[in-house]
Amino acid sequence: MKKIIKEILTNKRVRNSSVLMSLIATVMSVGAPWFDR
Repeated sequence: MKKIIKEILTNKRVRNSSVLMSLIATVMSVGAPWFDR
């Protein structure tokens, strides 16, 4: 999951990066234990 998130964050084609990052930040803060697996 972390690799996918990093690819999305580093992808210049993503125009709504600010919205995407805020969404990912929320998901990471809520589901941090699950991402660690």
